[in-house]
Amino acid sequence: MRGVVEAGPCVRSLQIDYDDEVEYHGVQKLHDLARTPEDQPFFLTISFTHPHPPFVAPQEHCVASTGPAGQTTKPFEPVDALDGQSLVPLLQGAGDGASRCVISEYSLEGVSAASRMLREGPYKYIYTRGLKPMLFDLVADPDELHDLAGRPVLADVEAGMHARLIAGWDPEAVHARIVASQKRRLFLAEVAGSSSHYGNWAYQPFVDESKRYIRGAGGAGPTAAKSKARFPFVKPADPD
Repeated sequence: MRGVVEAGPCVRSLQIDYDDEVEYHGVQKLHDLARTPEDQPFFLTISFTHPHPPFVAPQEHCVASTGPAGQTTKPFEPVDALDGQSLVPLLQGAGDGASRCVISEYSLEGVSAASRMLREGPYKYIYTRGLKPMLFDLVADPDELHDLAGRPVLADVEAGMHARLIAGWDPEAVHARIVASQKRRLFLAEVAGSSSHYGNWAYQPFVDESKRYIRGAGGAGPTAAKSKARFPFVKPADPD
């Protein structure tokens, strides 16, 4: 861990470049929506390759959708019970959202077991089955370098966040479903691999070779591309 801390945060990688591109298109979509005459609510979802802290829009950036004569749009009655809290009071200016919390669940690449995160106020609490919980103060420690879990002064904060994080979520049950799913998929892979009559059924999409390789000279050549991806970045020398 010492080497990671000393190296510092990565400032350039293929994944970061991808996330930057996704962020750019997301902002462009917001600008396009802002220019349309229709006053309709929308929910914009963006998928990044790297985990991001949950961002909550402040009240001044939330606008309630209104219908004829300035009346608010009639809400739909849910069929089943809904998780979470309604955003309608926040949209109508009845609160600032300071008491809200955000829960994120992740069980894909990069984690060894069922994992959940809760963000509330300045604190971020992470719980992964079988591992020690982590607690960070994102205001004082935005890079999450100092784990505050287990400190007596924050015992009440940690206990409260842990209780809210596992409410309605059983990490042991999630782990059991994950293991059962893995067994089923491993079985199917073994059966498929044992037959010589069926090849790989995976769909092969069209590949544009002009996008796979770097060709050309000057600014479009490989030398220029390598210099842009160099870490740490070194400014090119000015010509004599």
